[in-house]
Amino acid sequence: MPLRKLTIFTDSYPYGSAEPFLRNELDYLSLTFDEIKIIPLNYGTSRETRSVPHNVSYTTPIMNNSKAKDELLIKGVLNSSPFCAYVKDLFTSGAYRSGKKIWSWGIGLLMARTILANKEVKRVLKDQSYDTFYFYWGIRASFIIPLLSKSLNKKIAIRFHGSDTYEETNGGYIPLRKRQLERVDRAYFCSEYGKSYIESKYPFVKNVSEISRLGVHEQGLSPQSTDDIFRILTISNMVPLKRLDLLASALLNVKAKVSWVHIGDGETAEKVKSIAAQLPSNVTAQFLGKMPNKEVITYLTNNSVDLFINVSSSEGVPVSIMEALSMGIPVLATAVGGTPEIVDSEVGELIPSDISAEALAAAIERIAKRVCEKNLRDSAKKRWSERCNAAALYQQFSQSILNI
Repeated sequence: MPLRKLTIFTDSYPYGSAEPFLRNELDYLSLTFDEIKIIPLNYGTSRETRSVPHNVSYTTPIMNNSKAKDELLIKGVLNSSPFCAYVKDLFTSGAYRSGKKIWSWGIGLLMARTILANKEVKRVLKDQSYDTFYFYWGIRASFIIPLLSKSLNKKIAIRFHGSDTYEETNGGYIPLRKRQLERVDRAYFCSEYGKSYIESKYPFVKNVSEISRLGVHEQGLSPQSTDDIFRILTISNMVPLKRLDLLASALLNVKAKVSWVHIGDGETAEKVKSIAAQLPSNVTAQFLGKMPNKEVITYLTNNSVDLFINVSSSEGVPVSIMEALSMGIPVLATAVGGTPEIVDSEVGELIPSDISAEALAAAIERIAKRVCEKNLRDSAKKRWSERCNAAALYQQFSQSILNI
């Protein structure tokens, strides 16, 4: 029997700290495939690597930094990789009419050519024993998919999360999207919402699409507060779509005693902290910065959390919410993307995406009165078991990708 080999294209895993939940997948994929090779696009946050299963190897990243325009320009231009399909798409899609779309097109073209010119990529393209390619994201590394010849005899799988799914969050244009989807053998979606979005635009994808949620392992229970302080937690990058400034503004109007802790950092940190500096005496805010996922779990285990909040304007199915549910923490979240697929009144509350700061404050006050209900925390744990359990989800996923 021939060896079953899988190639995974990632943003940076196992380098740096991004894509932490891919490790959960790898534990099951490594039991299904004989050999797995990971090809990361760049180093991410550092050149240190995380541990991988014994039959998983990884290459040096294709780029030092995929956001470095000079590196992308040099590597993307100075090679003989194909480009005609991209040039054609620039005009047939109408992207040439928009400066923003031309920029997205150019990044896609240069990135695809950079990847295809990489020695390790060329090696696995020629190696027929690596017959399955798995792209962990629907953009960046997967920009090469439309340029892969069917004569390569590779089975191609791609996972769509949130930001890589919706064209609106990518300037209204993703280069060669239709051709990309026509070339894949299986498209895995982290949410029903994302699956429906793509299928509405490209109906032919229905034949190869499948729901395959990300999942988290059981981590125990987070303790509930035993005093009169209502403890809320947020975990995310501090970027505009996470709208942490909205939450900070809402807390200006809350009358209950509240302790807000945020884990994560980013470009909106200064703005959010400036609002938090104006919080009334009954509300405190603490910003812990970035933490490795392992430390986040330790924090959740050792500290009381009464409510997890997510007020993003756009989402896939947030893994942070899944982890909160796994530890019996109720959730207050905006009804965007795939969030309504795991959050409802049984485990917390869904709020409108266009909610005002005043209405958000009222929602926080409202749910604060409910968290003393034991069944709310029990229901959160049950929801994780039914819809977010990594063991069940990744066993099913591994068998699916093996049998493409």
